[in-house]
Amino acid sequence: MRYLKSKVNRSLQNAHYRSDTPSSLSDLYSLNEEITKFAPFKQGSNEKTKGLQEPKDQKKEYQSNKNVLKNYARAMMNFALSNLATSYLEEINKEENIDIKDFRAYIIEQKEAITSIKNLRGLLLVNQEDSTEEAAFKRLFQKVSMIFVKFFSVRWIYNSKIVEKLIHLKYRLRILRRLRNPEYFTHLEGFNKVR
Repeated sequence: MRYLKSKVNRSLQNAHYRSDTPSSLSDLYSLNEEITKFAPFKQGSNEKTKGLQEPKDQKKEYQSNKNVLKNYARAMMNFALSNLATSYLEEINKEENIDIKDFRAYIIEQKEAITSIKNLRGLLLVNQEDSTEEAAFKRLFQKVSMIFVKFFSVRWIYNSKIVEKLIHLKYRLRILRRLRNPEYFTHLEGFNKVR
């Protein structure tokens, strides 16, 4: 459909250069109108096809949203374990005064447990029953994760094997806001959204 529309638009632009085109622009516009008669069926704006196509799009988006958080959580943990994060960890660690090797061992230990928002929230939110060392690990992970999402996540999205890149970009700022305030990290989407 796009191909036909672009072809008509090109012929409109080049009408005065070629002799085999219709003699007037009205002929070209009528041709464009004939093409758009078939557009509602193709694009899903027709009454009959509209109901058939929207649930597929919503279902596809919902299925791809399931793994967004898992992918971000794995990427944040891999970033915290990488050599690229070492300089950031050392700068942030001036406040916490913990051993970076112990922090990385803690992240490796928690890596397999992160499968949902609840688990990630537990890794970010400091509780009263946490030891001082574990609370420092959580604060350090929160700050490193914010650095990753803010500065490195776009590069990660486009250089990874992720299929739904736009959906990951869409949730990037939401995840950054939730990382800043982990007590509100209960969901990524609004509850009023129909699935």
